[in-house]
Amino acid sequence: MNNSESNSAHNITENQSLNNTRQIECSSNRKYSIRKRELLDLIEKIPGRVELLNDKDRAFINLFLASQSFRNIAAAAQVHEATVARRIKKIVKRISDNDFIIAISDRTLTPLERKVLREHCIDGLPMNRIAEKNKISYCQVRKLIKASMQKNKEY
Repeated sequence: MNNSESNSAHNITENQSLNNTRQIECSSNRKYSIRKRELLDLIEKIPGRVELLNDKDRAFINLFLASQSFRNIAAAAQVHEATVARRIKKIVKRISDNDFIIAISDRTLTPLERKVLREHCIDGLPMNRIAEKNKISYCQVRKLIKASMQKNKEY
């Protein structure tokens, strides 16, 4: 095999590898856009719940609704695209879950219980931070959330 044949064989291999990469990217983009469409549909079904979010999360969701692109939001926020996608998915999961709505509609809740459930279900705060913020023990927070979830299963 002479030098030109060797170079052409190498170029063919590189082209095939590039084509495979493009195909993988295309197939992953298609999958990705389906997930994006599902997120958009879900957000559009529950617009009132978006208003319950804190300012930062609401801004993220509104940016996503306006641009419909993780890439644009990532560029504006100077973070990686996957980070934006994960964050938006977490927010949508929290607001689409019925636990908070069922729990908040319970008239027997004290203001503290309602606040703890809001911080856990809507704001997405971890239990240890909720305990610190409300000056109660982690165990109390866990019991309160667990009791609320048990009530929700009964409905």
